[in-house]
Amino acid sequence: MKSVSIPRRFRVLDQEGEPGKTCNGGSYDFWRTFTRAEAGNYKVRYRTSADFAYCPKQGRFQDCGRCGMYDRDRQECAAHSETVGAEEVRAIYEQALRDGALMAD
Repeated sequence: MKSVSIPRRFRVLDQEGEPGKTCNGGSYDFWRTFTRAEAGNYKVRYRTSADFAYCPKQGRFQDCGRCGMYDRDRQECAAHSETVGAEEVRAIYEQALRDGALMAD
């Protein structure tokens, strides 16, 4: 595969739910959004099609108020987004291209 330009922001479908299931029926889509940050690194945000509390920074079903990273005084998440290096992002992007797993923004 020839070298591909990596966009500033892209989404990768990691798991596709079963068609016909509802957003609270046990079959969900899961995807990651990669956004270019400093020094060519990318920040990662996690998402799901489920209607349940889901942490976008840690990628798991969890209510913010019950997380140890939640700052109750400031009423905001204190967790840092995952950061992925340029080489790893290139590999993820190219694999998603091959697999047809890139999602439209």
